[in-house]
Amino acid sequence: MQMISLRAQPTISQYPREQHGVWEFVFEVETPGVYSADGTVDNYDTLLNECHGIPMLTGLTEKSALFPQLTARGQQQNIWFETVNKSLEHTDG
Repeated sequence: MQMISLRAQPTISQYPREQHGVWEFVFEVETPGVYSADGTVDNYDTLLNECHGIPMLTGLTEKSALFPQLTARGQQQNIWFETVNKSLEHTDG
């Protein structure tokens, strides 16, 4: 949430829930495309670059060993983003 909040003020639409060892939460922002360099809703390049390599606390209550940092790309990727509601895509005009 701290990384997401650097560019926009997110509103939680669905609180975190765990399914099959994967945590998921849904959030909204007022400005579609705020996390991309080109303003495209489905492009998260800026957010992924900002999240990649951020240290993460481990050894708390998780059931399996976790890599101690956010990895946005590659084989050890452990954070993903996707657009849920594309109807909000920014258009000029």
